Amino acid sequence: MKRAVFIASMTIVLGFFTSLANAALWDRGNGLIYDDVLNITWMQDASYYTTLKYGGLEGGSGGTGGLAENINWYAAKNWVDNLVYAGYSGWRLPRTLPLNGVEYTGVLYPDYKGQADAGWNISAPGTLYAGSTASEMAYMFHNNLGNNSFYDQWGYSRNVGDFGLVNSGPFINIMVGTPVQYFGYWSESYDGRNPGDPWVYYFGLGYQLSRNENELHYVWAVHDGDIGATTPIPTAFWLLGSGLLGLLGVRRKLQK
Repeated sequence: MKRAVFIASMTIVLGFFTSLANAALWDRGNGLIYDDVLNITWMQDASYYTTLKYGGLEGGSGGTGGLAENINWYAAKNWVDNLVYAGYSGWRLPRTLPLNGVEYTGVLYPDYKGQADAGWNISAPGTLYAGSTASEMAYMFHNNLGNNSFYDQWGYSRNVGDFGLVNSGPFINIMVGTPVQYFGYWSESYDGRNPGDPWVYYFGLGYQLSRNENELHYVWAVHDGDIGATTPIPTAFWLLGSGLLGLLGVRRKLQK
């Protein structure tokens, strides 16, 4: 009986520890969300450009899929480069690096299997590059938020409600809109073949494509590192430590 109680207690603590190990997003408060896999801090308001400029979304007070202002890549880059938020400068646009680690592929022929940089299911579970962090926005969409692309890995379209930004997590004002193919977010990275075409990620489709820098898309600011952390050890780990100490006490009692 004593052994069973102790094992059950250890199972609970180990389960808690495992959940911490798998955790990826940490709400640091003040509109800052830290991703401990990408090691970047995301602006919680994905349309902060509009919020800052107009005091809120145009035509609405918030939520997912409102009316934010879209701008060309030059304006987006200039804005984010000069942004100061929560006392921090040094913000940037999300990066899109080659999925294979060498060169961009699929630029002319988008792929639905998640095997190319242009297409659907990039870094999605079950694909060749599952969990890849090459595209920060694709990683966010599939791995942190658990969403699906419009096409599955066999090229079949999913039903409404089974794809797109079904889960927005702790974030607000991520643009999806209608038609969803026009509601994309700028990346700071070019496709490598055409220096005039930065990458764009469409959260309404789970789709990535390089587009001309003069088109109009949205801007989501990110910052390298955990800028919102107030202590080097997350609160959850202190709770874990307390739990372990408690278990030691339980074990000593059981041994008596």
